[in-house]
Amino acid sequence: MKKISIIIPVYNVEHYIQECLDSVYAQTYEDIEIICVYTKSKDKTYKVLKSQKDKRLKIIRRDDGGLGGARNTGLLNATGDYIFFLDSDDWIEKNAIETLYNIIIKEKSDLVVFPFYSFDDRSEKVLENEWGSNLNFVNVKSPFSYKELPNECVISDKSIVVAWNKLYKKSFLDENNIDFLEDLRYEDNPFYYKCLLKAKKISFTNKKLLYYRINRKGSLQTTNYDNKNVLDIVPVMSDIYNTFTNSTINNETKTIMENYVLNEFVWRYELMNRNVYQMRKMISKLFNNRFNDMFLQKIGIQREYIINLKKHSKVSSPKISIILPVYNVEKYIEDCILSIVNQSLKEIEIIFVDDNSTDESLKIIEDYQKIDNRIRYYKTEVNSGAGVARNIGLDNAKGEFILFMDPDDMYASDYILEELYTAAKRNHYSTICANIKVIEKNSHYKNYGKLQEYNGYNIDSNKVIEYKDYNIWCSWGFTRFMYSRSIIKNHNVRFPKARNYEDPLFLIDYMDHVEEIYQMNSDLYLYRYIAKESKMKPEAINNILNGM
Repeated sequence: MKKISIIIPVYNVEHYIQECLDSVYAQTYEDIEIICVYTKSKDKTYKVLKSQKDKRLKIIRRDDGGLGGARNTGLLNATGDYIFFLDSDDWIEKNAIETLYNIIIKEKSDLVVFPFYSFDDRSEKVLENEWGSNLNFVNVKSPFSYKELPNECVISDKSIVVAWNKLYKKSFLDENNIDFLEDLRYEDNPFYYKCLLKAKKISFTNKKLLYYRINRKGSLQTTNYDNKNVLDIVPVMSDIYNTFTNSTINNETKTIMENYVLNEFVWRYELMNRNVYQMRKMISKLFNNRFNDMFLQKIGIQREYIINLKKHSKVSSPKISIILPVYNVEKYIEDCILSIVNQSLKEIEIIFVDDNSTDESLKIIEDYQKIDNRIRYYKTEVNSGAGVARNIGLDNAKGEFILFMDPDDMYASDYILEELYTAAKRNHYSTICANIKVIEKNSHYKNYGKLQEYNGYNIDSNKVIEYKDYNIWCSWGFTRFMYSRSIIKNHNVRFPKARNYEDPLFLIDYMDHVEEIYQMNSDLYLYRYIAKESKMKPEAINNILNGM
């Protein structure tokens, strides 16, 4: 009999680790070593580990490297001839190791694969026909190599890529230098495909030997597509892409692999509200131009712009203050921020006023503030509407000029603020307006497609006008104006405490103190068109009627 090393990464599992270990102690195959690679936890996991009496158990501490690092540490310290990985919240049948050992010895394989049960931690029920119940190569005679699989079964979203439903021959892993990527999620994906392509013989059994716990609170299974860890998929898929590209597999399988990697990126990209630029930048860096072009085409982007954020210090005497009320705009606010911080006019301040958002909007602002100290934010005590938020911005603004912006919109170019400011200073204009254009809901910074005409006043020439030439559109387009802060301050121009129709009242009040406006035939503002429910609430109707 050969020794088998069972490697268990352990972190924050005080309620589950004993059940996991008990299932290992109870194995009918006794010549095992149990290697628990422990990462410092916030609960009593370590106390549970130290209380164990089985002499076959080893505890090794490693606090970096993530799950991949823990498994690699286990591999380095394993003395067994075969390796079995087990997650610390799962457990195995008492004959699991013996069953797998008998198969791998009999068929002289490099690894043996098996299906498993899912155990729902919420309902406390075993789910027999969930993911993991059926392997995607059950119709191939065991043992086999990847060459005997249909091309579409070599790599697909049905592949069971997890590390823990397999028993491995340790010499096979050592000779082929197969280990895990560290400090990355999805680390078992490249490990699986390297094993698949390198193995001369792979065995499988239809016996379900493991219980995989799902819906556990605090588990890494839960994916938030706006967490930066989701970006780990890019280097992981790059590793898989290179593994296949550098292998001797046929071109048809390589094409299937390429489409698989593309689809992995696209569906995640479409679920992300933020970090989309970082994802595109990483793909551009890690993949060849042909692949990158295919990805951009899949997500509907014609041209990639490399966005390199630069650090900025706080501006003591800003030329322009940009004021933005914020409420639950996590899906769009990153585009808005990028269109501001990349302006050629650097002497600006960016004032966000969060109106009690319940999503990640404020977190996104805070992330960018760490890079750009021109960004400041304030918070309202209760959700009060855009008018109140903008007034807070006005109370804290220091710029010569003021622009208002909604955080789901963008500026039309990286130099438009400099163009406005230069025109105002050169010609001593107190107030300038420029054009608004309309973009589609899913537009991104620098990739907003064809611009649509604004359903309102459109400027076709540079000239000085009076407000009477514009005021037929008094309820439209107040974000197209650059205002004099001194006029606002000296005449106490404010927004009414209303949720609707507050902006035309501000505009009309301001214009009552301005004789002339300089209109500039340049695109300033990109209004994101988002279809909204047409039925108005009574409060909105009252705001509009009172405003009229």
